[in-house]
Formats: sequence, structure tokens, C-alpha cells
Amino acid sequence: MLISDIGGNNAGQDLSVDALLDWSDGQIQATAPEVEIIEAALFVNKSAPVSNTDSARTITYSVEISHLSGSTHDAYDVLFQDDLASI
Repeated sequence: MLISDIGGNNAGQDLSVDALLDWSDGQIQATAPEVEIIEAALFVNKSAPVSNTDSARTITYSVEISHLSGSTHDAYDVLFQDDLASI
């Protein structure tokens, strides 16, 4: 099950699972047992060891994503996005 990463969905919270399929000749409704939200706790460390750049200079930009010490779950489909113009 994929649960959206929005403010109301937090680790440890139980969610009910209800479905309704409605078509011209009828409908089917189903309910499944509650599911518990689990989340990985990640830390992002970025570094660009240059304080002054120009358009002709090559820099090495490093990103390390790791679990925090209290993280107990794997992370799947992680998306990292950063504005490189700010370095």
C-alpha cells in the first residue's frame, strides 16, 4: 500500500482502509484491517567545499543520505531534490 507523505500521516498512526467501486450497474464496498504507518528517519548531509565559484570552475558536490540512529525501517523510492544555484 502506498500512503502519501502529507502532514496528517505520521509514523505510528493507524489508518483505516476502505474502498468503494461504483459503476453503472452497481457497487462493491470493502474494508480491510487497519494499517500502521511506518517511516524511515533519514539525514541528508550536503557538501561543496568551495565558497566562491564562477562559471568556468568545476566543483565536486557531495550528497550523503543515511539513517538516523533511531531509524528502524528501510526507505524506498527516496527522491532528493536540491537547488544547486544556492551553492
